[in-house]
Amino acid sequence: MQNGKRVKPSPPLEEIRAYVKRQLYEEVWQEEQRFENPHHHFLDMSPAYYEMKMGLLKQTRYERGHSREANHIIWI
Repeated sequence: MQNGKRVKPSPPLEEIRAYVKRQLYEEVWQEEQRFENPHHHFLDMSPAYYEMKMGLLKQTRYERGHSREANHIIWI
């Protein structure tokens, strides 16, 4: 992608499927793939990336008119 436009055609669907299967088999731990009690995979974030992420979240909340508290559901 360049400037939001595709610069080459997408690979065939079978090639994409094979790539994903290979990734799951060779690079993603089984503990991270299970649905019950999955292993949590933590990522390191640079300070600049963290600030960008938090700024985008804050901007989105502001634009939607929601406070932080309004995004939480209280179960009784």
